[in-house]
This record gives sequence, C-alpha cells and structure tokens, in this order.
Amino acid sequence: DTVVPANEVVHSLYCLRLPSFILKLDISKAFDS
Repeated sequence: DTVVPANEVVHSLYCLRLPSFILKLDISKAFDS
C-alpha cells in the first residue's frame, strides 16, 4: 500500500515541476527572439 502514496507524491511533484519547466523554456525563447 506504500507504493500508492509514494506514486502520488512523485506524480504531484512531476505535475508541479513540468509547468515551471515549460515556463522556463518559454521565457528563454522570449529572450532569444
């Protein structure tokens, strides 16, 4: 049963991390252009 909570934590961290990563890419593209 410990796999499910751990999986949820990883999933939530991934979901939080991904938008910020995309945002950084967009910002870097904006500065390049």
